[in-house]
Amino acid sequence: MLTTQKRKFALALMSGKNKTASAIAAGYSAKTARVKGSQLAKDPEVLAFIARKQCETVEVDEVPVYRQKKSEQEDKPRRREAAAIPQPDENNPEMPPSAVMSPGIEYMEDGLPDPVKAMGRILVENLCIDPKLALDAAWRLAQFTHHKKGDTGKKSAKGDAAKKAATRT
Repeated sequence: MLTTQKRKFALALMSGKNKTASAIAAGYSAKTARVKGSQLAKDPEVLAFIARKQCETVEVDEVPVYRQKKSEQEDKPRRREAAAIPQPDENNPEMPPSAVMSPGIEYMEDGLPDPVKAMGRILVENLCIDPKLALDAAWRLAQFTHHKKGDTGKKSAKGDAAKKAATRT
């Protein structure tokens, strides 16, 4: 399984760093970075990830986006998109004004995203990409779906003990 550290190591190695510097960039200590860098450079998952990334094509613009001049035609659609953000109205006055509706996410009655569905989506989308994030999402999702059984209070425990004692005779 390609872990986050292995992925960081591979990306650092592809950027031109040597094995030791790549291991340090991935989060390994400086003392073990030399050994770990050699081990990770031979790891089949890391090699497969590097091969997969090298096959991808990257399109580069001649002029970076931040240097391009904006025309009035480009600004108008953005204004329309900003106006499309749902605002609180008479039908739904409790909806917070800062909530932005994203496509593909289910929302509850109050206009907020459903946390269980959102965490489930994060889990599924990041299972192969970032296993640590997927594991964290699964742990948070389990807290919603599988609750701990709470301790009983004094009064209910006394009542249960009294019922149990009454049925013994």
